[in-house]
Amino acid sequence: MNKIIYTLFFFFATLYAEENIDNLLLDYQDESKLSNITKDDLAGFLQVFTRDDLERMQAHTLMDIMKILPNYSINSVSDNEYVLSSAGSTCLQSEFISLYINNHKINLVTQYSNMSIENIDHIEIYNIASSVEMGGESAPMVIKLYTKSALHDEGNKVSISESSNAELNANLYTAATLDNDFSYFGFVSFVKEDKTDVTHEYSTQEYTGKYEKDNYLAYASLENQTIKIELSHFTKKADEGLGVGDYKTPSDGGYNNSALTYLHLTKDFSNNITLDIGLTHSSVDKNYIDFNQITLYEKDDGTFYKVDRLKLEQDTDQAEIFLAKKINIEDNHILIGSRFELNENSYDTLMQDSSFSDNLQQDRREYKTSLMLEDKYTPSDSLKIITSATVDFYRYKDSSDYEDEYMFRLGGVKSYENYQFRFFSSYRYIDEKKTPFSFFVTNDEEVEKEKKSDYKYGIGVKRFFQKSELEIIYGVNRVDGDYQPTQILHSTGICESSDTTGRYGVEIHYNYFYDKENKIYFTYYQGDTEADLDASPKSGINVMMFNRYQKFDLYNELIYKGRYKRHDVRMPRTYLYTSAIKYHYSKDLSFIFKGDNIFNKSSQTCYYMYDSANIYDIDVYDRKVTFGMEYLFW
Repeated sequence: MNKIIYTLFFFFATLYAEENIDNLLLDYQDESKLSNITKDDLAGFLQVFTRDDLERMQAHTLMDIMKILPNYSINSVSDNEYVLSSAGSTCLQSEFISLYINNHKINLVTQYSNMSIENIDHIEIYNIASSVEMGGESAPMVIKLYTKSALHDEGNKVSISESSNAELNANLYTAATLDNDFSYFGFVSFVKEDKTDVTHEYSTQEYTGKYEKDNYLAYASLENQTIKIELSHFTKKADEGLGVGDYKTPSDGGYNNSALTYLHLTKDFSNNITLDIGLTHSSVDKNYIDFNQITLYEKDDGTFYKVDRLKLEQDTDQAEIFLAKKINIEDNHILIGSRFELNENSYDTLMQDSSFSDNLQQDRREYKTSLMLEDKYTPSDSLKIITSATVDFYRYKDSSDYEDEYMFRLGGVKSYENYQFRFFSSYRYIDEKKTPFSFFVTNDEEVEKEKKSDYKYGIGVKRFFQKSELEIIYGVNRVDGDYQPTQILHSTGICESSDTTGRYGVEIHYNYFYDKENKIYFTYYQGDTEADLDASPKSGINVMMFNRYQKFDLYNELIYKGRYKRHDVRMPRTYLYTSAIKYHYSKDLSFIFKGDNIFNKSSQTCYYMYDSANIYDIDVYDRKVTFGMEYLFW
């Protein structure tokens, strides 16, 4: 409680230290040139992490950014994975968040939460996104990562760091501009985690597990003024952690691996036509072994389907073509677009016990055709209105299943003196008839035709002062109809049920800029579900302080999350404190130091097997110290 009092005291002290509230703070905002080009204030409630922010934060993976998202929590599950939950809920399904690397969409965001972002120039996070240029998405949140390029990073750079928990991180990039106006950027990253003494108490017994991960990322791009070609490959190899068995006693030989490879081409033509072509292959390979039984699901007769070994394999191939034309008619900036996607999925599930072996397979080819129309109306510098409509047609090979989605969006930004008012909304209507598609096939019969609606809206007001800004945002997401969980493996805690339908939240942001080198970001948030669930924190405070003194870059971060009660267990408050220092020895050589979870008050995830009263919890973040160096050479 004392930590909260100190934080609030500092906040109000800076709030009342305003000098002249009639002037704007814009002179103190220091954003990278690239983010000034790519960001779209009319596309949703926007939060930007600039290149300077990411470097001072020493943000190495996507997890370092996702953990400070207001009204969201990261949960660690027993099979060495992470899931994301909104305030009060257990988990979010995969379609809740859309992740883009430049213009290429990546599915299953949390699957790649440990992916390195050392090659990222800046990050834009849009809430209640309402733009066709955001991929025509209906997701409440869109995360866009923009990679570095030779335009700003010509040369070669190597960085190496090692943490007290036996984590090794090594990165290397090279970038140059060629004589023919083309430039290239190449990047490789290696992250190795080796945590062998992870213990927890379960059913009055203490168990020790290992959490080992090897992550590899390679990225390359070639571009000029009108074309960009990207190739990337990411591999994650991990053991099964504490496993998914009833008593968390995994046998040797289990693993949890995934891989992602994509090729993307973006071409801009002289007549305001843009063409995007993307190819993606992703795979998931999980093997769980526990002779104390793994519970899969409950049968109709009330008994439970249990096995000794569970092997899950998933392969996905995707191809997409997006063609867009921009037309300017006086104050109207119109975009007409069409997208075609081909998705081919293959699931293979092997379940074994001492007395039987069962193998289930399911394949599906999906065709998606989208038509999009958007108008950005700007009658003046102080008023901007966006309207858009998207129609998605889903069809499936050798099946009468179908799904049609109709999405409509409306948003606007109005500036008045030192105030800015924003409103964004989207409505999605789904007309659907399709067979559930998951690791476990219960039947091959078509489900009844369903109609669902999904409505989101948010309102916000921002007040600009001389050196600061204050913003209040309120958002609602209402869903009629249940969504099929992406996975139903109960013991992992991943999407146990569709309990996230209907949610709302409020955010209060206060940013103070002492000068161009020193600033503080303060955020208070509170949210809940319409069902008043109590499965994750519903309120919290984030404080981010950026300072620079001579050759030192200083960063301090405090994440506070309130109590909540899960499975009749009162989970403790979270005080996740991070501090980072970067010393610039010379223009080319820097040394880094970072302490994570310094108070050792990390968030905890509480799970239990629903056929027993046994409960266990897992720390989400490690307490660790990291040392490293960065060297730039030509």
